[in-house]
Amino acid sequence: MVVHASNADDVAPTAPTNLTIDSVSIGFIDISWTKATDNSQVVAYKIYLNNEYYAKTNALDTMARVEGLIDKTEYTISLKAMDYAGNEGPFSNSVTDTTLGVAPYFGTPFEIPGNIEFEDYDLGGPGASFIDSDLGNAGNKYREDDVDVGSAPGGYSIGWTEVGEWMLYSVDVKEAGEYKW
Repeated sequence: MVVHASNADDVAPTAPTNLTIDSVSIGFIDISWTKATDNSQVVAYKIYLNNEYYAKTNALDTMARVEGLIDKTEYTISLKAMDYAGNEGPFSNSVTDTTLGVAPYFGTPFEIPGNIEFEDYDLGGPGASFIDSDLGNAGNKYREDDVDVGSAPGGYSIGWTEVGEWMLYSVDVKEAGEYKW
């Protein structure tokens, strides 16, 4: 009598859980999830974008950036766990969001030559039309996002700035020339 023993792993991992969107910007969506479990070992997570394979991450990862996306476009993201034997588990929950796009504050770009008020930076949100390193508007004026706009004689000012912060302005240059701030 011949007996063949096999240690083949044919048990797929569980689905990753709690897939969430952490941030959305121009061209990317950041996601995070809770790890899947397996009878042996999860070795990777496969990310799917609109039901198509997008990328694979390390098993230690519980967050990823899905990038190279088109602005102002809706995307659905899900993922699967994969174990050492190549077994793939079921899909996680799906999450859907729309990437950001930028728009001029008043709907049309500022004409140059002309004046631009610093507080009238583009619409689009963090990472799209501005980066501000602290939460909230320290000046508590004019706009309700995180750029620090305060009062100034005759209008508003941008203040409480730190290295690496920026704002985006859409402009329409009507005449070639050298323009100074």
